[in-house]
Amino acid sequence: MAGCGSKKSGIVDSIKIVPYLKKDGVPTFLDSEIFFLWEKAVSEKAMDYMFLDRKTVSPQFFLEYIQGFDINFFVVFADKEMVAFILMTNILYGKAELHFFSYNNCQREKALEVSRYCLKYLINIKLTESTYLYDVIIGITPVKNVFACILSKKAGMKVVGRIPKYLYNIKTKQQEDVMYQYYSRGLL
Repeated sequence: MAGCGSKKSGIVDSIKIVPYLKKDGVPTFLDSEIFFLWEKAVSEKAMDYMFLDRKTVSPQFFLEYIQGFDINFFVVFADKEMVAFILMTNILYGKAELHFFSYNNCQREKALEVSRYCLKYLINIKLTESTYLYDVIIGITPVKNVFACILSKKAGMKVVGRIPKYLYNIKTKQQEDVMYQYYSRGLL
């Protein structure tokens, strides 16, 4: 997938996406590395948007969550530093919901290039020669996360619309509006 995107900044050629999986029982990331990803995400306020329906998300919960049989988890590197992670949830019959978090070292133009690259990477993962893992990727973004709403649209996701009171925020005890969007192979 190297080279699928703009080469203005040279970031695209340095992007590496590593899936969390077990090969012969050995995971690609140690539990301690997953705990580090969680701690960094918490310190950068990611959990405020990622798990609105939970009061707290412990490191152990996060680890067990990404190890779930119906979750695909990816860590994204650019210029050899960790810049983002991706959770693909509710995977069924070629569709999946995308949860994308970029760390503070991946903002503005870099975040846009990384996001575009990741969408193209994900939509092109093949299970077999003729079968893709994801046919359509769904984004459900809290409207209050303005940066993510703008970024996802610029990265190539198509906006279906705004759904009022779709998510319950347990901390504020209020329903929140979301932007509903999708990305599919036909958009390439």
